[in-house]
Amino acid sequence: MDVQGAELGILKNGSKTLKNCLAMQLEVSYFLLYENQPSFGEIDVYMRTIGFVPHLFLDVKRWSITPTIINNNFRVPGNQLLESDIVYVKDPLKLFELNDIQLKKLAILAHYSFNSFDYCTFLILEMERRNMLSAGSHKKYLEKLSEFK
Repeated sequence: MDVQGAELGILKNGSKTLKNCLAMQLEVSYFLLYENQPSFGEIDVYMRTIGFVPHLFLDVKRWSITPTIINNNFRVPGNQLLESDIVYVKDPLKLFELNDIQLKKLAILAHYSFNSFDYCTFLILEMERRNMLSAGSHKKYLEKLSEFK
């Protein structure tokens, strides 16, 4: 979701839809550019209250603080954080709240959408614990991963 500072309002107004959501990608800001724009902290606190935690940053946009221009190019970033694309997932410490189908869907998202093989392995271990997969499935998964690297 990238809606120029309206993310928190949309999240709050979509609470019914978010109950069925397993993961989401949001743009969050550290340096506010729009009127009434929520900060990363405000969005993060809200996401945690509805059962999501940060999983990974897909992109971090940095900017140079004025008047610094690096290599005569104002587009070369400095270290000032501006915004990020972040993926939030249902809290992995509360997998008991997910049914078996949700768990499978989240594993597919982790593997194919996020390239988050550690998280996928964690979810496969939960599927083993629930007897959805045979014991040792996570080891086979990791072996297959190493074949492709």
